[in-house]
Amino acid sequence: KQQGTSNDLDEVISLHREALFLQPAPHSARSQSLSNLANALQTCFEQRGTSNDPDEAITLYQEALNLQPASHPKYSNLLKALAVALQSRFEQSHLPQDLDEVILLYR
Repeated sequence: KQQGTSNDLDEVISLHREALFLQPAPHSARSQSLSNLANALQTCFEQRGTSNDPDEAITLYQEALNLQPASHPKYSNLLKALAVALQSRFEQSHLPQDLDEVILLYR
């Protein structure tokens, strides 16, 4: 359901980038900020089809995962979000390694 404007999404991304900048490693909220920015970029890709957004979202999700132990309550959510971003990129670029990684993440 799309209700906001394109400018709203740009502002959300900008604010998430600013929050991330204010939470350098080893800040305890950095993983959440990485995930928030990745989510916004993934939304942007889904709405606009901007080609660079899945690449950046994937990198951010991977960094967020690297900051969390596998036992963290939100670890599985990050894995799922990474899989969705990889699948989006696969649907655009048809790189078989993306699909392979999606399958591994869902196992």
